[in-house]
Amino acid sequence: MLIVANSLQWLALALIIGGMLALGAFTAPVLFKQFARPEAGEAMTVIFRRYDIVITASLIMLLVGEALRWLTLGSPEWRSMFSAGRTIVLVTLLGLLVAGTQVIGPKLETLQKDAELHTDSAKMASFQSLHKQSEGIYKFAMLLAVLLLAAAAYESAQPSA
Repeated sequence: MLIVANSLQWLALALIIGGMLALGAFTAPVLFKQFARPEAGEAMTVIFRRYDIVITASLIMLLVGEALRWLTLGSPEWRSMFSAGRTIVLVTLLGLLVAGTQVIGPKLETLQKDAELHTDSAKMASFQSLHKQSEGIYKFAMLLAVLLLAAAAYESAQPSA
């Protein structure tokens, strides 16, 4: 059962990290270079809202994987600083991604669809502020996902007790 738990979590982390890299580092820069800002922004909004589905599925996989780990290994009981750190990173990642997909993403989408966005400076300032928050959340979430992946590699390299 531990193999299933680890596999679910590794797949979830790969989807989170890979998607963030593919969209943030490759897709967005190309779209914004090739198309006018309003059209590129609309396209990225659609792409990111679809990616939110992948993130949500990944979050479910992380939670199911963690539940299976607890069933197999027992609760971590804060038995080590490593377990405590891993759990804190996982919970923080979950919180950040829920905030990004369920709070900030929908607000950005609503503003993006507003016909006055590019003519109303207050709406544009609000959009830019939310966008900056979203970028920060996803960059930090990606860092946490990479840390969890490194922790998984470390754990799998440890001899079984």
